[in-house]
Amino acid sequence: MRITSIIAHDEGRRFTITLPSINGPLTAIYGPPGSGKSTVADLIGHAIFGKHRVASPGHWAANGELVVEGDGGRYRIRATHDRSGRTRLTVAALDDSPIDHHTIRRLVGNLSPVVLTPLCAVSFHESPDATRLLSPEFAAGFRRTGGELSTVDNRRVSELAARRDLLAQELETRISTERHASKQLEARWCELDRLI
Repeated sequence: MRITSIIAHDEGRRFTITLPSINGPLTAIYGPPGSGKSTVADLIGHAIFGKHRVASPGHWAANGELVVEGDGGRYRIRATHDRSGRTRLTVAALDDSPIDHHTIRRLVGNLSPVVLTPLCAVSFHESPDATRLLSPEFAAGFRRTGGELSTVDNRRVSELAARRDLLAQELETRISTERHASKQLEARWCELDRLI
């Protein structure tokens, strides 16, 4: 998935942040304090990674839209923040691609917001908190990213682990035997040196 354009504005449209054409594989947004970097990051975090947005005192949650390419299509993701603190998120196809309630999830590789939000939607207004990454909910979501193993897969993994353990034991035995033989040869060598 690739973001190709971003537009963010406040409710009264007192200002607008527009990045109309993003072409590179990596985009860095920078600027002086108060220029809207965190606002754009917040909009992206909500629209793509499922981060819950709440406007705190002194800050505002931007309305806006992203145009993204991925999953074989082009989509407009629009977020509108209302006065009660809720955000309405809408997705529209720009090229007749099919859309359903799983479109955003497919765009992010079917990863859940439980996994994506603490990894990708970092807020600069909040102090770093690793407890979310250590939570059982995050661990369960992260485990699901690899998919569930079938009974056959589990059996095969167990067989491979048992085979690995047998090979490791055999190597340890051989190394021990070689080490013993090496000590005997060294003792003979020392004896020959002494006799010479």
